[in-house]
This record gives sequence, C-alpha cells and structure tokens, in this order.
Amino acid sequence: MKKRRGRGNGPSRGASQLKPIVLTLDHPIDESGKYLAVVRVEWFEDTFQVTDTGVHRPKVVKCMGSGFDIFFHFLNGFFINF
Repeated sequence: MKKRRGRGNGPSRGASQLKPIVLTLDHPIDESGKYLAVVRVEWFEDTFQVTDTGVHRPKVVKCMGSGFDIFFHFLNGFFINF
C-alpha cells in the first residue's frame, strides 16, 4: 500500500512545532484561529506542591511561559476506581 502525502497523515505543516498556550491568561479571540501571538508554555516544573487546605487539596504546578514569566496552575481532581 502506498503512503499518501498531504491531508490525513498527521498534523499540518508547522503544527507539531506549536506549544500549548498558558490557559490561565486571557487571550483575545483570533479570528484566523491561528493564535500565533499568545503566551505559550515552555516547560513545566518536574515537581508539584499540595495546598494545605481546600476541597481535594489542589496541586500547584509551576510553568514558564514563552515570555519567561512564571505561572502557577492549580490542578484539582480525583481518581475513580472501577
């Protein structure tokens, strides 16, 4: 079977190079849908902290944005055993 090139073979050109945006910031709506001028996540810290109080004791993860600013993300969830 011959491999097709073009549509349907994974991400479009350049899409694999885009990093996720920092969701804790307000980003204006980009009518083109490209969102090229937004703050993106460069890295997440390898460790996390657990808050002292709160429902399900949320975890705090630190990340660095593309503008070299540090952002804190609060993660909350629970595990379900089936």
